[in-house]
This record gives sequence, structure tokens and C-alpha cells, in this order.
Amino acid sequence: MHKYLYRVMLIFISITVMTSYKCSAENLKFVDSVDDTGYYVDMDTVKIEAQNIIRAKIAIIKLNSKNYNKKHILLYNLRINYKEQNYQVMSSTILAYETREILEKDDNKKSVRSYAEDSPMFNVVKFILNGGK
Repeated sequence: MHKYLYRVMLIFISITVMTSYKCSAENLKFVDSVDDTGYYVDMDTVKIEAQNIIRAKIAIIKLNSKNYNKKHILLYNLRINYKEQNYQVMSSTILAYETREILEKDDNKKSVRSYAEDSPMFNVVKFILNGGK
């Protein structure tokens, strides 16, 4: 029941985000959720650069956070190598969910990280490769 409630809340939030958050994400599509975290792709930003390289903006909405004590949105500009199952954060922004106030901004590239087939990132990549379906 608890997981079901989180999923319903994330669907509601995704509708709110897609209708009210046009300044940074024009075409957010819901991909997956884990507990109180929802994963979205801005399909307008997806670019295939090479045979195995994708660039895209990903939004992660967290309903609870130890760091911010409230709902917030993490926006990541990613470079994904889906053949090697890794990604690199090129820049990131953290926003307060209610106000869209920028809480943190980081334009520094992060180190490359791997993802597993049972991870939300794998589902994000699969979603992108399936054309947002």
C-alpha cells in the first residue's frame, strides 16, 4: 500500500511538473519510480551523437530528502554510453519543488559512473532508445 501511494503521488507530481515547469524541461516523460523518487527524461533534449552515445537531460523528483527536508527536483545533463552501460553528469541543478528556486548549480563534469540492468538509469536508457515509449 505504501509503494502504491508513492507511485500515485509521483504520477500526480509528474503531471504538475509537465504542466508548470516549462522553463527547463519542455517535454518531460515519466520513466520509472523507486520508492519516493521519480525518473523523467526531457525528450526534446535527447541527441544521439555516435553509435553508442546519447546526450539528454534527466529530471529526478525526490519526495523526501535528508539534505533538503522537502521535495526537490534534480536536473542532470548527461552523456550516456549505452554500449558500455555508463554515464557522466556534465552539469546539474537542484531546484526546490514548490518554488523552482535554484538550491544548487554545478557546471563541473563528474566522473563516469556505471549502471546495472536493474537500475533506474538502465530504464531511462531503454526508454530513450525506444523513442520515449
